[in-house]
Amino acid sequence: MKKIFKYLLFFLLFLSIKDSLGQEFVFNELQAYGSNYYNFTDPVFFNNKILIKTDHSDVKVDLNWYFNGVSWKYLSWPEGEENGMITTVEKENGELAVYNISSTGIYTWSDSSENWQKICSLPIKTSSAGYALSEKSIFVIYYFNNGRGIWHWNGEKFSQKIWTKGFSYSAIYVKDENNVFLAGRHFEDKNYKLFRLVDTALVELFVFPEDDYPTKLFSHDNKKIFILAGVGDIYCWDDDCIDKPGGYMEKIYECPEEDEWKYNTTIFLTNNDNIFIGGVRGVKYLNLSKGRNEKIFIPKWENEKFYSSFYRHNRAIFVGNKGFVVELLISSSVEEEEKTDWNIYPNPVADWLTIESEHFILTPKKVEIFNISGQLVLTQDFFLKANVDLSSLSRGTYLVILREEEGGKILEKRVIVKK
Repeated sequence: MKKIFKYLLFFLLFLSIKDSLGQEFVFNELQAYGSNYYNFTDPVFFNNKILIKTDHSDVKVDLNWYFNGVSWKYLSWPEGEENGMITTVEKENGELAVYNISSTGIYTWSDSSENWQKICSLPIKTSSAGYALSEKSIFVIYYFNNGRGIWHWNGEKFSQKIWTKGFSYSAIYVKDENNVFLAGRHFEDKNYKLFRLVDTALVELFVFPEDDYPTKLFSHDNKKIFILAGVGDIYCWDDDCIDKPGGYMEKIYECPEEDEWKYNTTIFLTNNDNIFIGGVRGVKYLNLSKGRNEKIFIPKWENEKFYSSFYRHNRAIFVGNKGFVVELLISSSVEEEEKTDWNIYPNPVADWLTIESEHFILTPKKVEIFNISGQLVLTQDFFLKANVDLSSLSRGTYLVILREEEGGKILEKRVIVKK
């Protein structure tokens, strides 16, 4: 089903795909291919705002592309400073802390000024990337003197974790301050390897085949680390296996020959069984236990490419070349629905949401609806059946909680509001 409608002063493409498990994927084209001169990477969204790093080798100006809830605009960097990799970490209150790790320092996003604020300078100016473990624990990969190293920033100062001459790192994932996973290789080696940095020691865990160089490390539960590699293969390092202390690697998905190099640039998971990968030919959905391998988004134009993505709370943003920005809304956590005597439908919903029990009930109930920031946006008491008007809510994912009259939770379910 395709509909053309207006959203945020742009015409959006609405595409709904439903699989045999009753899940539904809703894609919205927030910005069309060719509508912007820049290539986009490192997207992040928080509340109704979107922040994206721009990249264009022909334009020697560092910018971010920012949607403030009403319109898009450029954010320029101060002269002499450089735009870097965007990374995030969830705060204790559920909000996101957003950081930019540039070649000169670490910046944090300020909602009040709608721009970046520098919180510290790097020990030396160098090309870098990084990973935020918490607000006071950020790891920075740096390049210096033909080698790669890791700095750790504790909120006050930097300390060096390791530096190795002749080394190159392609991806990083931080489990905790004493367990940093790095994909990389020595310049003289043909094969990339997975390493664990324990304190200041680099421990080799796995050697990838020559053609499978790792590009992304991602974990949903901080136990299994998924690695997107090479032409689009996926590996899984199980770091919490009882039978194999120390962890073990398994190749869980081998990219079909016809899809090689087409879905190998970005990956995220909703759980350890459901994986989404993107690349130059759109987005794929993989369900490991059921052997599903579905192309759920195919770009309209041959030159449209996805470079990276960001996922949170059943919503994802994919960004690519020449201003290409696509949003994905997932109608559930992409897993089997919990057995319940209650029906909540339709999902996605445009206006009226119905909640009813399969059995006769004798006591009043209450429904509460929360937005992705955890704010209560709607509540309604009912007895036998509830028809809840959601027409005033903005498009997005919401949490529906059903309670007993005295407050006890009966169930919760995520629903998508579409317009």
